[in-house]
Amino acid sequence: MPQRTQRSTSGIGLQKLQKAKAVPLDQIQPGRVDRQTSGDGELDRVLGGGIVPGSITLVGGQPGIGKSTLLLQVALHWPGRVVYVSGEESVDQIKMRSERIASEPSPAMI
Repeated sequence: MPQRTQRSTSGIGLQKLQKAKAVPLDQIQPGRVDRQTSGDGELDRVLGGGIVPGSITLVGGQPGIGKSTLLLQVALHWPGRVVYVSGEESVDQIKMRSERIASEPSPAMI
């Protein structure tokens, strides 16, 4: 398969990129995916056992059901680095909510 070399923008070095190839679904043997717990058992259950590192999860639902509160709670208790991004709430609103749901300060960034 032809490969091309591209300089990494992360400063790690050179990476080899391969062209993508379509594969029939029934020929794929799934590997084991390590998931990280969100700290919320029900959320982990819905996500199939936790959060897959490097993945993106879209959380949707009716207004006012607690999506922002749930995800802020996960962000505030996450053991690693977190950047919480909101397109609807001001940083002041997020700060007030964080003070209601977390008893200790968090290194999460807004």
